Amino acid sequence: MIEVGTLTIMEVTLIIKAGTSFIKASTLIIKAGTSFIKVSMLIIKAVALFTTAGTLIIKSGTSFIKVSTLIINASTLIIKSGTSFIKVSAFFIKAGALFTKAGT
Repeated sequence: MIEVGTLTIMEVTLIIKAGTSFIKASTLIIKAGTSFIKVSMLIIKAVALFTTAGTLIIKSGTSFIKVSTLIINASTLIIKSGTSFIKVSAFFIKAGALFTKAGT
């Protein structure tokens, strides 16, 4: 299930493809104020991945990556949830808010 503003997917796989690079994490945690949003099954294919220091926490094993804003710009951005696919041209995560723009 994907909800705008509250991204909730119930599995345990995170794969971000940026060019030829892959970032794999067992759990994606988005911190919004004092609350946390856990993402479970999220597959993102992107050409470019941009991050800045801040409050978004990606947990991968014992490592943590913290960013305030996760911005992925891609000609084709695919979010897979179960058997459903959502395609967007831009994907922004800011402090618990999820914004998407329709792709072409």
